[in-house]
Amino acid sequence: MAYQDKKTSSSKVNHKFLLPENPKIPEGDYPAKITGWKVIPMMFGAPKMVIQCDVFFQDTVVPLAFFCNVKLTEDNEIIPPGRRSHLYKLMTTMLPSDSRERSLNDLIGVQCWAKVETCVNDDRRQPKPLSEQFSVIRQISPKGQEPDDVPF
Repeated sequence: MAYQDKKTSSSKVNHKFLLPENPKIPEGDYPAKITGWKVIPMMFGAPKMVIQCDVFFQDTVVPLAFFCNVKLTEDNEIIPPGRRSHLYKLMTTMLPSDSRERSLNDLIGVQCWAKVETCVNDDRRQPKPLSEQFSVIRQISPKGQEPDDVPF
């Protein structure tokens, strides 16, 4: 890489930017719709599955996420989750079936209840300042059930 003079090259770069704003709504149970899922690698640990939902709060749609642990093989296939895992409970509750086979793509578009809580601690379990707190989904339950009837 060629040497660049810091005075001339950085003068062309705008030095101001906005940090992303994380959505925050009051805690409670809200109607929601699952919009997608993805597996994200973590730097020092097992990957996490993120299930994206549109939560309907008053007259607005707020995009929030539900996180759960997932184990992958070397070929990036999901290892069957244990009966006590959040992924197992989510899939058996949201997509009941006599078959043992499940597809995460079947969740997309499903109407559900989302139990929303505020994330108040950081990764070291220390309290976050109010400006850094945000909402996450702690539980997803089928639309036909009351939110408190789910075995999570």
